[in-house]
Amino acid sequence: MVALTRELREELGIEALVEPTVLFRIESDDMALDAHLVTKWAGRITNGAPDEHDDLRFVGVREFPRLAFAHPLYPSLLADLIAAQR
Repeated sequence: MVALTRELREELGIEALVEPTVLFRIESDDMALDAHLVTKWAGRITNGAPDEHDDLRFVGVREFPRLAFAHPLYPSLLADLIAAQR
């Protein structure tokens, strides 16, 4: 969680409260990804690494097919996360 908190600070410019419980884990041949819930943060979300990210915005599940993700599993992962929080 220390690494996630640091990345949120570096990439988004926020100080986040990250829940310690792993919501779920996705593994493939080339990655392992733990999903945590962020319930609160301080600061304004900004693109803290514009040299690494083209765009930063909030989107809905319906927009996922039109987005370019860094990994092919990300759209289904995000859809599952959103569904689990409803």
